Amino acid sequence: MTETIRAKKKRQTRTTILETASELFAAEGFQLPTSKIAKTAGVAHGSLFLHFPTREELVDAVIRSFFQELNTRIHQVTETTGSLEEFLRQHLEMLEEKEAFYTQLITSLTTLPTTTQQKLFAYQSTLSSHLLLLLEKEDIVAVAPHMLFNTWLGIIHYYLQNKAMFAPNESAIVRYKDEWIAAYVKLIRKG
Repeated sequence: MTETIRAKKKRQTRTTILETASELFAAEGFQLPTSKIAKTAGVAHGSLFLHFPTREELVDAVIRSFFQELNTRIHQVTETTGSLEEFLRQHLEMLEEKEAFYTQLITSLTTLPTTTQQKLFAYQSTLSSHLLLLLEKEDIVAVAPHMLFNTWLGIIHYYLQNKAMFAPNESAIVRYKDEWIAAYVKLIRKG
């Protein structure tokens, strides 16, 4: 069945709102007014609420979109190469593409609604499960499984949240990704 012109326009407007919100959240944080998102997207403020009845639904949709793309790419790595290093590299490359957004997300996490925090935890858990599948094939140190992914995230989050100290005028991920991967692999692999 072909999409009607009205349905196509509605879908395009929703996409424009999501993309604009993602860019503005990256630049200004998650607390910016929805009126600014609507104005920047070139839609009426009321139209924004036709697509996303609450601010929380908009924030959740932007975060969900980000993690759907990330998890799709990670799933492909898990299914094809099955390489730990490739998983880590793809994770970082995706985060690099949206480094400002992801940094705002982890920095603002405690200010987001509890339900949004829980959804974020679920998205991260999906990534964790892919990593654990790959690690079943590896000879790794005896560590509780949840610590393996949390350690990886801890490295990334520490540098991103302290970017001013580690990479003030450039991407922290670009600057440190090879070092992070090498250090993490060395930490968890036996021998």
